Amino acid sequence: MGEKENVNNVSEEEHAMVDDHIAAFIIQAADTRMMGIEQGKLAKERGTTEEIRAYGEKIIQDQSKVLEELKELAEKKKVRLPKALSNRRTHGLYELRSENGRFFDKKFVRMITLDHKHDLRQFSRAKKFSDPEVRDFVVNNLPVIESHLEDIEQIVQTEKSSGSLSVSRNDEE
Repeated sequence: MGEKENVNNVSEEEHAMVDDHIAAFIIQAADTRMMGIEQGKLAKERGTTEEIRAYGEKIIQDQSKVLEELKELAEKKKVRLPKALSNRRTHGLYELRSENGRFFDKKFVRMITLDHKHDLRQFSRAKKFSDPEVRDFVVNNLPVIESHLEDIEQIVQTEKSSGSLSVSRNDEE
């Protein structure tokens, strides 16, 4: 008989080994890392300023490293990670790809800022998990997310001062 699976990609047999909240965090964190990598690629390719392109490269490198650590953690916890972005992330990426020039920069900055803030909340909650390996992963990688948010906020300030994030189109959202 085939193994019945729950919503967190964990067989019922393995379910006892990993808490639902931990499995959901691991899956969502992987989705966020994959999205960050794709956003970084677009920023590196389409950003209109050196700062945004360099930030895109940094995101690619850092998120790739965190994703690899997350894959190792998921394997230990017997959580199957998605191979592709979630529908929600795919839609967001589609919207970002539809922009160019300053409109791209503005959309990218808005999306990545919101993503990092959401990520910080998720990681802050995950610090309270009872599993020591998950907590270690969170504590070790939280500074990466914090630095990404600080960096993008600094870019926003610099870009606003220079006027390069100002666009005349009625805000896309």
